[in-house]
Amino acid sequence: MNSVLHFVLIPPLQVTVVNPAMDRVLSLLQKFALDAQKGKIPKDKLRFGAPWRHPPNKDDPCLRSEWAKLQLMDFIQSLVNAEFGINYFSDCSLEIFDDPSVNAMIEVGLLYVQRDPSFFRPISGAIQRCLVRWLVQERIQMSFKNSLLFQWHRVFMQINADSLGGGASSRASSSKF
Repeated sequence: MNSVLHFVLIPPLQVTVVNPAMDRVLSLLQKFALDAQKGKIPKDKLRFGAPWRHPPNKDDPCLRSEWAKLQLMDFIQSLVNAEFGINYFSDCSLEIFDDPSVNAMIEVGLLYVQRDPSFFRPISGAIQRCLVRWLVQERIQMSFKNSLLFQWHRVFMQINADSLGGGASSRASSSKF
């Protein structure tokens, strides 16, 4: 009975809260890419490092959409790998707040930032489960090409994280940012 009740309560939250919020996050990421293309994002912020610092250069809404979805999926996967609790002071990792995925998810209210201890995480366990469900749904719906890009992106970032020793500049690290 408890598992049936759990199943019945979560999908409406997914449909009415999380999916629309994730659509809003994707639109904020697309706006970031457009702003970067137009030069509204300082060049030193886009110079090197995490892949979000390399948005598409073309004025192509489809390409921006794909880029935004890849960035958001990568960020959610990193949250899953970090067990949904990121201590942004532990590694002097305040640069994680430069990531537009973090800012967009905080802006729409899916993540919250606490100061003592210094963590950001989903606002509830139910939202956390919905974020995982969103990621799985998106992974299932990906084209073969985008799936390969996502996997390449994850492998490349893991290699980058290993060579840098982890930290916020490498989102794909499985145990820390």
